[in-house]
Amino acid sequence: MIALEWRRGLDTQNREQISARVFNKYELPAVELDGEKHNENLKSFTSNGQWLAGNEVDKLSEEEARVFADRVLSVVKNGNSLSEGQKKEFGDAIQGIFYDFFLNFESIEQLSDIRVYRDKFEHVIKLGEKYTGEDNMPDINTFLGVCCKDLDCCE
Repeated sequence: MIALEWRRGLDTQNREQISARVFNKYELPAVELDGEKHNENLKSFTSNGQWLAGNEVDKLSEEEARVFADRVLSVVKNGNSLSEGQKKEFGDAIQGIFYDFFLNFESIEQLSDIRVYRDKFEHVIKLGEKYTGEDNMPDINTFLGVCCKDLDCCE
């Protein structure tokens, strides 16, 4: 469930227009709650610790992107010796690739589309060759195996 907290005084028509743009963009069904269902959910929304604010969701995306970066580095360093500085720089770049993706995906289906991950890892390989030399990076399937093992698209 996604809860939207509206600024006071925002009329129903504006709320519907704004939420329709967001939910339609990501192909998500949306229903505005009213009556008892609204009141029940409002209680949990205002309780501490049960809901994430927008910046907290972004933080989770950043953490997940870091997990991808760390997993990539774990297989890259097995075959190549990178300095600590190179590992940090490359890891930050990998994290940036996936963080950008997690924040800007166009449809929910992209999050489980193996083609999208293949594209991202092609970018990682090209970037990694700057540190390891040409043709010294693991192949895409290696990255898919270690980074995407928890995703439906990679089973």
